[in-house]
Amino acid sequence: MIRFESEEDIERELRAIKKFVEIFKGSYEKLDPFDIDYRVYDIKNNLIAYVEVKGRRRELDNCYPLPISATKVTKLCAKRLTPVIIWACEDG
Repeated sequence: MIRFESEEDIERELRAIKKFVEIFKGSYEKLDPFDIDYRVYDIKNNLIAYVEVKGRRRELDNCYPLPISATKVTKLCAKRLTPVIIWACEDG
């Protein structure tokens, strides 16, 4: 079953990736829907990581367990570069 993201999910994902790259003044590139979510670049535009963003419709104090599919983890690790998983909760 293919699950299409809602506007709310997309907004949460974008807030999370923007906040992440803001930390080191980097940039990001959205990848194919059937791939990992993003490629992340440093300030000099060097590819430094691949990122999967998982939205949680819960607040931080009630977000556990933090689920992710084994397929996504495998794809992320197969990239052979720094793997990053961001869980984007309602309040952080």
